[in-house]
Amino acid sequence: TMTVHIITGAIDAGKTTRMRLLYEQIKKGDGLVAEKIRNGSQQLTGYKITRLSTGESRPLAYKTGFVPADWDEIFEIGPFRFSGSAFQWGVSIVEDVIKTCRGPAFIDEIGPLELQGHGWADVLERVLDTGTDLYFTVRRQCLENALATFNIRQYRLIEV
Repeated sequence: TMTVHIITGAIDAGKTTRMRLLYEQIKKGDGLVAEKIRNGSQQLTGYKITRLSTGESRPLAYKTGFVPADWDEIFEIGPFRFSGSAFQWGVSIVEDVIKTCRGPAFIDEIGPLELQGHGWADVLERVLDTGTDLYFTVRRQCLENALATFNIRQYRLIEV
């Protein structure tokens, strides 16, 4: 039977760091972590996604005012503009885990975007449907909503 592990905590509590550590301990599966992009003066300018197995990364979102000229924006949420191709790339990594049956899958994060059916929502549903072991991060204020939205009844909670 599949196991769903949910890493939860406040914003900036260290959910992504904990997910990376778990991946390094387990030494199997694949997926992605979302990491902050900062400029020279340490201002948050966006987020990138990094594939756990290779370390390859792509920018996922930039804040308005920091968006590059050739940005392939798919939608805007708050101050952030998201890349269509980065999402496609991230989805293909998780799809690969499902196809090769080499779980667990790691998804960082399930948030307001996914609760509206965007972002990683579809690929998360596919992971759950196929019974692939799963780790995902969710901020505490979105946890109940995420459990209801994705109909997750059995899970292990990892609090940070």
